[in-house]
Amino acid sequence: MRLYHVAPSRSTRVLWLLEEIGQPYELTLMTGEERQTGEHRRRHPLGRVPVLEDEEGFLFESAALCLQLADVYADAQLTWPLATHERGLVYQWTVFAMTELEPAIIEARRYREDDPARAQAGIVRFQAAAAAVEQALDGHEYLVGDRFSVGDLVCGAVLKRSPTSYPTSTPTSNGSKRAPPANAQPASAPKPWRLPRRLPRLQPVAHRQRNGKAARVARHLRQLHCPTRGEASDRQG
Repeated sequence: MRLYHVAPSRSTRVLWLLEEIGQPYELTLMTGEERQTGEHRRRHPLGRVPVLEDEEGFLFESAALCLQLADVYADAQLTWPLATHERGLVYQWTVFAMTELEPAIIEARRYREDDPARAQAGIVRFQAAAAAVEQALDGHEYLVGDRFSVGDLVCGAVLKRSPTSYPTSTPTSNGSKRAPPANAQPASAPKPWRLPRRLPRLQPVAHRQRNGKAARVARHLRQLHCPTRGEASDRQG
């Protein structure tokens, strides 16, 4: 099994999951130029990452890969049996991360300089989606049942990129501050949402201290804190 990976990008969440399941794998680090070669486009028609290679061929899309790997390596207990309510919740939170949390984060980050009003709209959308995660964790350690799952992992990886410190005013050319446009979020609105402390393995390094993988996981997950210049990683699958 081999993962084709660019750092930072959505392939990091697949890398995290591979560490969780504890099975051997090979990691191929790629550059932007290498992604556009004919060789890689035979792996992914759009030249993106992540791509997972197994004995039968290539698979792509980060959420799909996480769900697939959890199925293949069921002993890792990152999902539940088919046709159970818990299995449906794993699907729910995995898809929620990709369709509600991540697009709002991308919007807030991509337009914070050129279109503050649109960036602020992204923050408002993110706040609403993140509040749903917060509510689901109220009184619980995990999003589904009593253990860590793909839902926690994908939500956690997405939330690492959350807009927690964007200002509601932007600097002008002379360095002074100007108020956001009239249609932006009012000053009385809540501040950008912070990561919930109850999602315990958003920082899985402490967990991995128990079985000797701390240094490796720390090195990979450190990529989640890297800024994205021009949001190039947002185009990864």
